Amino acid sequence: MNRNENIAPVISSFRQLYPFSESELAMIVDRLQTKEYKKSSYLLKKGAVCKGLTFILSGSMRQYSDTEKGDITIRFFIEHNWVVDYQSFMGQKPSDYDIEVMEPCTVLYLDIDDIHQLIGANPSFFTLGKLFEHGTDIRSQVDYKKTPDERYKHLLETRPEWIQRFSLTQIASYLGISPETLSRVRSRI
Repeated sequence: MNRNENIAPVISSFRQLYPFSESELAMIVDRLQTKEYKKSSYLLKKGAVCKGLTFILSGSMRQYSDTEKGDITIRFFIEHNWVVDYQSFMGQKPSDYDIEVMEPCTVLYLDIDDIHQLIGANPSFFTLGKLFEHGTDIRSQVDYKKTPDERYKHLLETRPEWIQRFSLTQIASYLGISPETLSRVRSRI
């Protein structure tokens, strides 16, 4: 991927988040760093501080919490998704989650120091951190009042690509059901 191909989706994403001017977008783009991550590496480990905003150009990641009962998948991320632990990022405090690279990833990264410099140059950039607040209720897409069948059907309807790209164990933990229950649900549907 060349730099111009990489920039188009992130510019589109910024435009959807806030009506930045062309000059403001250019200021953001100048600060974006391209990074590569290998499968099974980590964007963020529990206890570390989230130091920036990450936009996935290719690949996938998952955010999870390691518990006594096993991993609980909180959220999946694929191409053109923003990845940020909002609470850690905004408070600059240790994360409660791990963010693992599930497929090799190419990302664009905006460091918190660059965000502070942008804010210093133009107060409209203060919205950058706040833009991601709406995505912090990260498991809100799963309605635990619904039956396992209904949860899986909803996932099939809204995020079918996740089922192709993530393991059934991870899908089950995201849906709040056991892998065995997911297997039974899949056989019924």
